[in-house]
Amino acid sequence: IYIHRSGRTARASSDGCSIALISPTDRSKFSSLCKSFSK
Repeated sequence: IYIHRSGRTARASSDGCSIALISPTDRSKFSSLCKSFSK
């Protein structure tokens, strides 16, 4: 797994978007990471 912190995707009160591309083999690891970040 490669983790990169998305910087400021939106500036000056504009909307922003960040996209993560996940392979099928990393899906369970990504799910675990998302759960730990939401705590």
